Amino acid sequence: MILLVLYLFLWQLVAVIWRDLHRPATGEAEKARPVGRLLLISGGPYAHLPSGSAPLHPVTSIGRADDNTIVLGDGFVSAHHARLSFRDDTWWLADLDSRNGTWVNGERITGEVPIRFGDVIEIGQAKLKLGK
Repeated sequence: MILLVLYLFLWQLVAVIWRDLHRPATGEAEKARPVGRLLLISGGPYAHLPSGSAPLHPVTSIGRADDNTIVLGDGFVSAHHARLSFRDDTWWLADLDSRNGTWVNGERITGEVPIRFGDVIEIGQAKLKLGK
């Protein structure tokens, strides 16, 4: 009888350990998952995104250089043009001292400004919309 109880206890212990080992760590899946999308409305001949949109991560860089998260091959786009950041449940767009500026809903921005889903961002000849 004691041996049966010991086997049941060990079986339960192995089952709990197995489940814990095969469950993602808390927050790990959230960090990897994109938190929005940038949709290409129009872009001129050099701006294109796969499938017409690109996933956004908590910090997304936009520019002409290959080390950006989103690369726009437009001559009017600076090498490191702008940065989108997601903080405190709000998207923030920063112009990184680009030569031709960053525009939101037709207005040129300076520094960092909060933006909402549906806002149109203009970088070079590209018009992009912040989407979910």
